[in-house]
This record gives sequence, structure tokens and C-alpha cells, in this order.
Amino acid sequence: MYYKITNQNCAIYKSLRAQREMELSAKDENEKILKEHIPYTYERYAGYSNQGARRVTIPIGFYFIDPEKVNANIWKEDKKRKGLFYPSKKSKEGREMQHILDSLKSFSAFKLLDMMNIEYTGIGNFSTPFLELAGDTLIIVLDDKFEPKIKGFIEITRKEALKLLEFIES
Repeated sequence: MYYKITNQNCAIYKSLRAQREMELSAKDENEKILKEHIPYTYERYAGYSNQGARRVTIPIGFYFIDPEKVNANIWKEDKKRKGLFYPSKKSKEGREMQHILDSLKSFSAFKLLDMMNIEYTGIGNFSTPFLELAGDTLIIVLDDKFEPKIKGFIEITRKEALKLLEFIES
């Protein structure tokens, strides 16, 4: 189900907007930390993506552009996925790098459900919520099993949500 919240004065708007702004700030901080501690350019990484159970992308391994320059004391290549490097836990430097990756900020999607006062225990499998800013509008996508009981949520169509997020043209 797709929802929007446009009333900037309601409490749920303020709390969800603040949450998303914290997530976006954490994303920027995490990227800065990675740039400070990883001297190699990487094209992509393996890890946990945002908008899932974790609300901020957390990398755990990297596909470095110049793997031959990678310090083998700090990084080890995955045996199954050629070119994917993880911190080596056999060295002090590798453990320190792992500690840096483990310390990156993230948030739980379950916090969003709690903020929206949605009960999720005992209902089996479900999709985690999606929350994004579209200007002054909040876009929320919830599993069909969930229905917000807090005032301020306006049900919208998928097409309207995609337009607000500028994934499709008006």
C-alpha cells in the first residue's frame, strides 16, 4: 500500500521526516568514513542495501578497481567471488578495518514500524517499509498486511507515488 503525508504540522510527519533526514545524514557520514579509511577506488561493494531491514547501506566487501594494489595484510579476496575483498581478520589492520565497517551508522526498518505504531510480531513474513522524501511530501510504502492507524496518512496509487518520487513523468 502506498501512502503520502503532506501535513507538515502533524507529529508523525515531523518524526518520520526527522528519521529520514538522520538516515540520509548517516549515509553521508558513512561515505566520508569509507573515503578516509579506504585508500583504494572501488566500483561497487557487497553489503546491506538501504530501504530494506537496514535503512542505510552498509558495505561489507569491496570490488576494487585496481585489486593488485590492495594491501593483502588488510584485505583478503573472496574465494568464490573473484575481485571481492573483505577485511582480513587474521591481521590487526584487517580487524581494525572490520571494526570501522562495523561502526558505520544504520537504522532498523522495525523502528519505522514502531514509529507508525504498527504491530508486526506474529504476522509471519512481510515486506519492510519504504520511506522517502519527495520535496515536502513523505512517501511511505507498507506491506499489505499493515494499515496505519495514525491520522495523516493519505492512501495513494503506485503511479502517484512514482510521480512524486520522479521515477515517471507527470
